[in-house]
Amino acid sequence: MTFKVTGNTTDITVNYTIKANDSSIPAGSTLPTLSPTQCTFAANSDSSCTVTATLGNAPAGEYQVIPSVAGAATLPPIDMTFQTPTQFTLPLGTYLIPVTEERVYDGTSCTLEPMPSSVVYVNTLNGTYACASSECVSMSNHRESSINLPFDGISYNTFTE
Repeated sequence: MTFKVTGNTTDITVNYTIKANDSSIPAGSTLPTLSPTQCTFAANSDSSCTVTATLGNAPAGEYQVIPSVAGAATLPPIDMTFQTPTQFTLPLGTYLIPVTEERVYDGTSCTLEPMPSSVVYVNTLNGTYACASSECVSMSNHRESSINLPFDGISYNTFTE
């Protein structure tokens, strides 16, 4: 979640907490974690802060992230729902995957290179392939049989010498 503050004339510090907002979550359960739990927005400067919520060992369900500023009116909570991960059979076919960088091996070391376009991921009976521009790279010699939801990503590595 990205929060932005503009036009403030003094520094504003916002604290973030999280609470369960779902009757199916047992009282005393582990809560998702927030990072960071506090953001300071500087005076006379448009600034933003991204707060990441991670489910970890907390049960899936609905939670509320509650922003608060000392001495200020209550800020509205942000509702979020974590789903239980599930796995399903990935059909054979072609998929578009947004990719911002690729791992390139130059013979001695591995580096991350920017890649501003998307990658086409192809899942066939005989293997999986990643295609960027006009080049396709074999990712495995077997089909990808299943994938997790929420999506956990597909590793795309290009090895060139």
